Amino acid sequence: MPEKVNNKPALPQTTASTPAFPDRKMQILQAAARMIAEKGYHGATTKEIAEAAQVSEGSLYNYFENKEDLILNILALVTENEIRLSQAELALNDESREFFTDYLNNHKIFWDEYAEMLQAIMSEILSNSQLRKRYQQDLITPSLTGLETLLSQQQQRGYIQDIDVTLISRLLLAVLLGLYQLHAIGDEQTNKEWDRLAQLTTGVLFQGLTHLDISNDGFDG
Repeated sequence: MPEKVNNKPALPQTTASTPAFPDRKMQILQAAARMIAEKGYHGATTKEIAEAAQVSEGSLYNYFENKEDLILNILALVTENEIRLSQAELALNDESREFFTDYLNNHKIFWDEYAEMLQAIMSEILSNSQLRKRYQQDLITPSLTGLETLLSQQQQRGYIQDIDVTLISRLLLAVLLGLYQLHAIGDEQTNKEWDRLAQLTTGVLFQGLTHLDISNDGFDG
């Protein structure tokens, strides 16, 4: 087993505003996410969103064309910070088990910080084809690419077997999204036992990746 590198860089902290999302625009997006999460995409009006943001409806339209533009900008904000998180994780040199536990824990923090925005996106994603396409293009595809890169790095360091990273990355992302869904609906056991769940998930996944013969569709012999 290669010697583990311990100089782990700190992950970036997400911020209330970014150059692409100045304070007033952020204020409106946060209010839109809150109202859409509470009332649904079709139930929340731009007037209600403006009132929640403490701006006039006219001011809202200075920043956004319509409600669909709002939801697409919410997705863009979430994507921007997800990419920053993934770029920082790419710089880590952890052994696979510790890395994936950190990966789960970092995304749990991310989910908590962007809970209302994520809920607003997920509430509309199945019925809005443009949002679904952007979600796939801007969030899912980069996440898969990042996982494939990370798994390839783990292979090169000798931490995991020579596996099909395109398939395993989809398995890992499916686990991550499944845990997000349990967290988002308020599953008591998931939220209460998160630390143990992250460790258990890592153990189950990487016991297979490091010790089982997965050359024959995942089964020994």
